[in-house]
Amino acid sequence: ADAGRILIASFTDSMNIPITQYRVYDTVAGTQIGTTQTVRGREWGSQRLADGSRYLIVMSDSDPEFGFTITTASVLDTTTGTLMGAKTTLLGSQDGMSVRRLPGTDRFLITTTGMTYPSNRIVAQAAIIDATAGTQVGTTLTLNGNGSNSILRTDRGYAVFNTGKELAVYDIASGLQAGTTVARDMIWNVLTSPDGTRAVFF
Repeated sequence: ADAGRILIASFTDSMNIPITQYRVYDTVAGTQIGTTQTVRGREWGSQRLADGSRYLIVMSDSDPEFGFTITTASVLDTTTGTLMGAKTTLLGSQDGMSVRRLPGTDRFLITTTGMTYPSNRIVAQAAIIDATAGTQVGTTLTLNGNGSNSILRTDRGYAVFNTGKELAVYDIASGLQAGTTVARDMIWNVLTSPDGTRAVFF
């Protein structure tokens, strides 16, 4: 509850279809703000802004057509009780510190590990969500390998990823990959310089 508003979430599972509903209430007037918002999936790692005006909804779900695990992200505006922008969908599930607020911003970095269809290739994906605007920033980054604990640092305006097979730099401002992907049979470790301008891998 923040600024005279309270958010209530309720979960149901009907015929193996997980559904979460959200209602925002004005605690002074005692009335609902906006309408009930329905999002498919089960909450996993959702976050809110400090002033309570936005709620980042992160869901674990299954693909309706093929049945494999997916993660979705959308933003609820608690001042109007409505969802903002378009839903972002990533392959697979979250693991470790998979939802991170980027320093000094209202943006969140979400990472997952999943499998492509029909090639059955294990990939790591990442997306940046601007909670104020309610939209994804840039494009989704996709790398071969495991995304679990793949983020090395998120300061200096970028995020460095090591999936064990590929190394890449994600520009936080644009939500786009900086440069090209470095691919090796195995990348054991990556060390970054104190100022964040250089990285050594082995």
